[in-house]
Formats: sequence, C-alpha cells, structure tokens
Amino acid sequence: MPPHGGTPHVAAAAVSQGPGLLFTLGGGPLPQTAQVLFMTSLFAAALAFHNAVWRYIFALGRESVLPSALGRTGANNIPKAASLTQSVTGLVTILLYAVTGLDPMSRFFFWLGTAGGFGILLLLTITAASVIVFFARGPGHCGETAWRRLTAPALAAVLLAGIVVLAVQHYHTLLGVAPGDPAAWVLPATYGVAALTGFGWGLTLKLWRPGTYAAISHFHDPGPLSPAIEAALDLILAMRKSVGWLPQVVCPGGGWGVAYHESELPHPPVDTAQPLQRGDARRHHRNRWNQPEPGHKRSRTKMR
Repeated sequence: MPPHGGTPHVAAAAVSQGPGLLFTLGGGPLPQTAQVLFMTSLFAAALAFHNAVWRYIFALGRESVLPSALGRTGANNIPKAASLTQSVTGLVTILLYAVTGLDPMSRFFFWLGTAGGFGILLLLTITAASVIVFFARGPGHCGETAWRRLTAPALAAVLLAGIVVLAVQHYHTLLGVAPGDPAAWVLPATYGVAALTGFGWGLTLKLWRPGTYAAISHFHDPGPLSPAIEAALDLILAMRKSVGWLPQVVCPGGGWGVAYHESELPHPPVDTAQPLQRGDARRHHRNRWNQPEPGHKRSRTKMR
C-alpha cells in the first residue's frame, strides 16, 4: 500500500490483501526485495529444521531406539536414511494438503507453524525443569552457582509453564478460529499423544530391552574430532601455556550430559612440564580414548 494511503485505508487493505500487505508498503524496489528476502529466509528456516529433525532421527536410530537402519551412514559419512526419512515425511504432508485441497497458507503454513512454535515452547519449559533435575542428580554442582543451577531455571520453568497454560486456553485465538473449532484442541493434543507414545516406548525398552535402554545417551564416537572441536582444544592448551589457565571441571561431560572431573577421565592428565605444540590437544584427546590415528580405517556407521 503506498505511504499516502493514510490510516483510514489500512484496515480495508489488510482485509483485501491479507499477509501480502507487508510486501506492498512503500514503493520502488522495496516490495520485490522484501519478497526475495522472505523466500530466502523461509528456505534457510526449512533447511535448519530439516537438519535438526534428521539429527534426532539419526541419533535415535544409532542407539536402537528407532530402527537401526536410520542410524547408518554412507561412504561419505552422511546419514542418508535419516535425511531421506525426513524428506519423505515432508513430501507426504505436502501431497496430503494438495490432494485434500486445504489452504496451504492458513491450514499448512500458519496452523502447523503455530503448532511448531507451541512445541518449541513446551521443549523450553521441559528443558528449564530438566536443568534442576540434572544438577540434583549429578555428582556435584560442577562449579555452578545456586542461581544458575536452581533459581534461574526454576523461574524460567514457572513462567514458561504459565505461558503454556495461557496458550492452550487461547489456542483458538492463535489459530484465528472459533473457540469450538476442533483444530483448537486437536493440534495441541498431538503433543500429549506424542509424549504418551514416547513414555510407552521407553517403558517397553526398559522392560524388554534393558541393554538398549541403559545405553541411551551414552553412545561414544571413536572417530577423530571435528575440526571445530580440535581448534577449541588447541585454544585451551594455548591459553594454558600463555596464562596458566585450564578448566578444572568439565560439566556436562562426554557430550551426553554425564558430569565428570578431570581426574575421573580414563586417561592420565597432560604433563604440564612438557612444552605444548599445536596439535597436542588432538593427539591427547585421541590417545585418551585409545583412538586410531587419522590414517586408520574407521567404521562407516560411527558419526556424532
């Protein structure tokens, strides 16, 4: 809508143009530029969600919570099965909307986007509560203050839980439907169904496959560290050499939420009397787990 349209015409333009109103504000190349940026942002968001989902699928398949075929990788260490599973799921959903003739903007993009945001809100609430449980069950405080391990997560959990309750009570407003519309309770209820399914499957694993249940979140990748982690370890050792700094407590440890102290690691500590060279961190980390050198043949199914 041109800037000279004035305030009286905003409501009418919003009704006639809908969400497209944002791309008609202003003149010149601005509307076209906004549309291009919007589409590239959607692509980046879709790619990020795709990567997040297949990583969950891959990790669960690797630990035999899901079919083990989903936890395998190809010759290039890419988890094709997990990625293709996510792609096929998305394609089936799109085809379902296309066949049924449902509005893709309101019923697909907006409704499912709102449901996804509500799911993230639930995850944040559970995560805040899990911080308290983690430190309560851990071997120690891991050097964290009471504010970080108890007070702050407790406040976050209470406030987020309140937002969840309000969102459920007014979910019809979020969707823009009537209060009695089935979508207002079906969409949030799917998370309850998913939670019950997960608890049921976890109980099944605990009773009938206790080995698989006990190994959840304790997978160890024997392959070399990624370049980013190697660089971080080198940086820590460089700081140790220059200013004598080194973290004494690593928590959570092992990359999977198991707290440990440097003295509890299954390797002798680095000899501080020896001069440190670039690459020492990589060799130190590889040797402490009895890992092979880079030229050694490694399994194709091991990937973090």
